[in-house]
Amino acid sequence: MQSAFGAGFLWGTPVGGQPVMFASLQDCSLDASFDQKLLYGQASFAQEMARGKGKLDFKATVGRIDPNLFNSIFWGGTATPGQIATALGETALVPSGNETITAVNAATFQVDLGVFDPSTGRFLPRVSANPSAGQYSVAAGVYTFAAADAGLTRRLYYTFGQPTSGTTIAVGNPLMDAGPIFRADLVQTYRGKQSVITAWACQAFKLSFPFKQDDFTLPAFDFSAMDDGSGHVLTQSSQGY
Repeated sequence: MQSAFGAGFLWGTPVGGQPVMFASLQDCSLDASFDQKLLYGQASFAQEMARGKGKLDFKATVGRIDPNLFNSIFWGGTATPGQIATALGETALVPSGNETITAVNAATFQVDLGVFDPSTGRFLPRVSANPSAGQYSVAAGVYTFAAADAGLTRRLYYTFGQPTSGTTIAVGNPLMDAGPIFRADLVQTYRGKQSVITAWACQAFKLSFPFKQDDFTLPAFDFSAMDDGSGHVLTQSSQGY
C-alpha cells in the first residue's frame, strides 16, 4: 500500500526557462473541481447530472524569500543584481562647528526615511535647507542639523543600494494579459515510494506575504492549471497498491 506524507517537493519551470524549486515548502494543496449541472423534473431530486467547466487550483506556501522564484512564476518583471537595503536607526553624534553627519552608506544613498531623536522619542521634521533646532535637512546622504543640536545623538533611517548582493525586481504596469506560464512538478516520497503530480501549464494569480510580529514570513502562491495547447492538463503518477 502506498501512502503520502509531508508537503513534498515542488518545482516551477517557466516556458523557455530553468526549473526553480519552491524552497522550504511548508504546504501544498491541489483542488480539482467541476461545475455540477443538474437536470430536474417535477420531483425533488435530480434525474441527471453532468460535469461542466473544470478547475485545477494549487496553493503552495514556502519558507524562503526567493526573488528568483517570485519573478519567474509570478511577476515576470526585470531582475537585476543588487538589492535595496535599509539603515535602521544608524546612530550618529551631531558634531560641533560643522553640524553635518555623512551617512555610512552615503555613496549609494537613495531615500531618507527619517531621523529619530532618542532623547524625546520622536522623529524630527525635515526641511529643505537651513534647519532650526530640532530639524534636519538631507542631500546625497549628508544630514545637516542646527548648531543648537551639536553634541546630540541622532538615529538615521534611510535606504541605500547594495550592488554586490541580492536581487532587485522591477515590476512595471503591463497590459492585462497572460502572466508567466510554467510547468509545476510536485513530488512526495514516503517509505521508498513516490507520488508525482505534473501540471503542464500553470499561471499564478496571487502571491501573499503574511508579515507577523512573532513568526516567520511564509509567502503563499495561488496558481491554476490549464491545457498546455496539446491536450495535456495534469499527470498523476504513483505506485499505488
